[in-house]
Amino acid sequence: MLARKDVDCVLIATPDKFHAQAIRTAAAAGKNILCEKPLATTLADAHAALTAVDSSGVSLQIGFMRRYDPAYAAAMKRVEAGEIGEPVIFKSIGRDKDVPPLAAYQANVNGMVFYNNTIHDFDLARWLMHDEVVELQAYTTVAIRPEVAQYGDVVASVVNLKYARGAIGNVESYVQAIYGYDVRTEIVGSKASILVGTVRQIPTTFLTANGGTQVLADHFLSRFADAYLAEVRDFVQSVMHDRPPRVTGEDGLRALEIAVAAETSHLESRPSRVSHPQTAPRRYEPEESMTQVSSQVTYKSPLHEMTQSTPTCLWNDSASIQELTYSIEHGAVGATCNPVIVHAVLKKEMPAWKDRIRVLVEEQPTATEDEIGWQLVREVSMNSAALLKPIFVSQGGRNGRLSIQTDPRLYRNSAAIVEQAEEFNRLASI
Repeated sequence: MLARKDVDCVLIATPDKFHAQAIRTAAAAGKNILCEKPLATTLADAHAALTAVDSSGVSLQIGFMRRYDPAYAAAMKRVEAGEIGEPVIFKSIGRDKDVPPLAAYQANVNGMVFYNNTIHDFDLARWLMHDEVVELQAYTTVAIRPEVAQYGDVVASVVNLKYARGAIGNVESYVQAIYGYDVRTEIVGSKASILVGTVRQIPTTFLTANGGTQVLADHFLSRFADAYLAEVRDFVQSVMHDRPPRVTGEDGLRALEIAVAAETSHLESRPSRVSHPQTAPRRYEPEESMTQVSSQVTYKSPLHEMTQSTPTCLWNDSASIQELTYSIEHGAVGATCNPVIVHAVLKKEMPAWKDRIRVLVEEQPTATEDEIGWQLVREVSMNSAALLKPIFVSQGGRNGRLSIQTDPRLYRNSAAIVEQAEEFNRLASI
């Protein structure tokens, strides 16, 4: 499809963890992109995707469809007109109706609730308040469904926000409200307040799985059907008229930074600072000195400080996507892969690989375990190399490389080692 010259645009609606790679692939093919939220599930992937978009010169719009909802759009007009005065408090509620099946967590293809659900509210928190979130603290629970915790997710969360100009906020997410799909937002200002959602003069409202005293939406597609349609139409118009998209890749990055901070707060049970646009790590420019770069970076860790302030090239001695993503975020510029590493990756990430292994066995019924194993070495290596490619491109090939170790059992056969090395080298062109 991407090779077709009569296709100008693509819409990416894959599971969360494939968004960044799909953006890079589509950008390399010269296609304009409308990508569902989130932009990515890690900051390293997000920056790599935006670098690919910048390099190709295509347009990227992120699917925060609530901005196109008539009610939210009307609220924004009142905020911009100054009708509520200076925004002081942001409050948002996002509750899904149905209990997610356990298989949805086991699949491990979507981000946790902050990336998959709450990120809509994080985007609204910036957009409606005309301000950036600089600090937050997340409170989470799995009390009614403790088995979710083993998959790194939660059932409900409350995230308290602090803004750069002094405002505050609160965002609630709940993935199994049962009674309906419930989305509400309030912006409290110095002169007035705007509420988006159902507000009636009813002393008490009782909501159950059988319904309530009000007519409720039952799914996000029924609540935001018009918004999705308006979003796609606007994307098409922006491409046809060569204007920037209304919801940019940078908007996606800003919301992702809040989600990452929320997950950090959840995991560490403490307040977490948000990477602010003015202090976010900059993309590497080859002509800049290390001192120039380090003076503008907020260091994430001693490792990050070392890679940014000293002439060090850090390689990650693993091809695990999770480990390499972390390392790249902290300054790594290379990685290594071999059978021992792949064995460790498969033990740790088997839910993500078992279907692929089954396909390989079915496609190659006569293959030995050794042959299947080396095919997995190739595929794990290629996945890791994709993460490193933006570094390779931005640094002119000086860094961003992946080392695949040849089969040590061939040590007496130099020709076989060379042949395998040349085969690994050809993977770079696939």
